[in-house]
Amino acid sequence: FLQDELPAKFEKFKFFFTDVDSFCKLALITDMTNHLNILNLKLQKTNQIISQLVCHVDSFRKKLVLFKTQLENNNNSVLRRCLACIDVQGQHFEMRH
Repeated sequence: FLQDELPAKFEKFKFFFTDVDSFCKLALITDMTNHLNILNLKLQKTNQIISQLVCHVDSFRKKLVLFKTQLENNNNSVLRRCLACIDVQGQHFEMRH
């Protein structure tokens, strides 16, 4: 799509789509941004007390630990775009520290 509709933009960002490692990193960033957006929406709900807000943040921290563990074990099932990246590229995405 990007290559056909906006060739100048495609040239600028094509390394993300041609390099498997960069493509999977982009997928990971997209997945994490989605989870951050969900947290943001939960925190913006009205009529919440501080303990509810803290609970949302604590839950998100636990999710991050879970995501890290899953990525270290090459289990990307909870990260949809990473999983799609693996399906498309046919490779495992390995998290590096």
